[in-house]
Amino acid sequence: MNLRLLSLCAISALLPGALGAAPIAADSRITTVTVYGHGALVTRHAEVALTAGTQDVLFAGLPASLDPSLLQVSGNGTAQVTILDVTATPAQLESPAHARLKELHDQARAIQTELHAVELRGQILKGQYDYYESIKRASVAPQGGKDTPAAFPSSDVWDRLIAFYTDGITKVLTASQAADREKEELEARLEVIERQVEELNAPEAKAVTNVAVRLQVATAGTLAVKLAYTIDAASWRPAYDVRVSSADKAIRLDYGATVAQSSGEDWTGVALVLSTAQPNRDSTPPDLAPWYVEQEQVRTYEVAMPAPAAAMEARKRGMDFAVGNFEGADKLATLHAMQVAAASVEAGLNASSFAIPYPADIPTDNAAHKVTITSAPLAGEINHLAVPKLAELAYLRAAVTNTTEFPLIGGEIALFLDGNFVARSSIKTVAPTEKFVLNLGVDDAISVKRKLVNRLREDTGVLSRRVRTTYDVLITVQNNRTTAEKLVVKDQLPISKDEKIVVTLIAPPARDITQDEDGTIRWSLDLKPGEKRELPLKISIEHPADLSVAGLE
Repeated sequence: MNLRLLSLCAISALLPGALGAAPIAADSRITTVTVYGHGALVTRHAEVALTAGTQDVLFAGLPASLDPSLLQVSGNGTAQVTILDVTATPAQLESPAHARLKELHDQARAIQTELHAVELRGQILKGQYDYYESIKRASVAPQGGKDTPAAFPSSDVWDRLIAFYTDGITKVLTASQAADREKEELEARLEVIERQVEELNAPEAKAVTNVAVRLQVATAGTLAVKLAYTIDAASWRPAYDVRVSSADKAIRLDYGATVAQSSGEDWTGVALVLSTAQPNRDSTPPDLAPWYVEQEQVRTYEVAMPAPAAAMEARKRGMDFAVGNFEGADKLATLHAMQVAAASVEAGLNASSFAIPYPADIPTDNAAHKVTITSAPLAGEINHLAVPKLAELAYLRAAVTNTTEFPLIGGEIALFLDGNFVARSSIKTVAPTEKFVLNLGVDDAISVKRKLVNRLREDTGVLSRRVRTTYDVLITVQNNRTTAEKLVVKDQLPISKDEKIVVTLIAPPARDITQDEDGTIRWSLDLKPGEKRELPLKISIEHPADLSVAGLE
């Protein structure tokens, strides 16, 4: 952004009381931006030539939303100077820029075209959904004519119909959800562009902030000045792509971030740093107030009066600022430029910072702009998990270790299997060297079926009548891949909360499974290519006949 926005006469008018030399307009540029989860610290750099005496260096046209109480100034050079004060003054630019209007209109038309295509895809998916639903309705209607008794499909036909319906409706619903998400994202982008167009078309002047740094120059020379300020209209969030190869079971993590900002100034070719710090969060631990218990009574309270107007005005004008090595009236003559660490990640006491290794461009459009943090392989083991009692599906998972030097911030993951996008998932924050589980979506090549073979209720006992209910379940799994696969199958036993209710696991034998205290049981299988396994599960629940039992299926 070119900061030579105002003439020297206008600059003088903006600085009441400036009766000496005309302010020096700093031709500054943004060099570094540190973005937080909410907000950013923007650093500008300017080179100025100073003569002896008192001089003001003006940074004009800065965002109106910057926080004047958090201005930071530092610098070095051949000039020997003392900083006197820093003043932030609101101003108006009477001629808003319209150069981006055509570009914004073109972007809006392109998004509307994408929206139309997504809506058409949604209509097609709705038709497919209705088609599968009509097949389901037709399949449960008894077959037969006027003179022919009604007949229902055989069990084999039922199984094929259910598999056909489940597979088809799952794909349609998954595609519909993806289309809905895409539509929401496009509508959000379009809303941002429309808001920007409205702002650019607005007839009122654009609000800005001018920051003047007043210096006492003892020895003439040059000075490199850095001005840093905070803004709220910026944010970043992690973005992960996990790529899995089924052939060699390799897992690769592409770690990126999406950055958005609407500060009113473009960030072009800046050194971008992403920080996990939360400067807006209150860092003061809460104090417990005394807990009084007493007889309730009517109380009256005095309300403190506001601070005097003079004190309030002093608070507004008393800008808090950090001045690097300027403490008090220290001189600037022999200062050295700050060295930036070459590491791409820096871990602090309560936050980490990621330095993006290339100049970044983040325009002030509030759109999500993706930058790359790192790309690295993840060490771990891939297996499958099935919970056929709830879903007859095999879920592909990876138990991995964060082998990067970066903490993985909690966020959404896009999963790719053999180059194809298969699902979205999420992770919680994971520290370096920490182990975690990646859910990689459903693997249709592993077949899982669960069937209730028999449910038998019988009376037992001679002196005291009891009831025994036996569940006979058969779980069938098959590996339809050409590679060996690991599969964990989970089911459960009921948990008795009454000693009169006795639960017994009849099959499988205890050596074939592992069992948790919550009743979860697991089979851990190594399936050869094409191998089919049957897992019998037989459970009995016995209780007195006169005891009413809840929870029986």
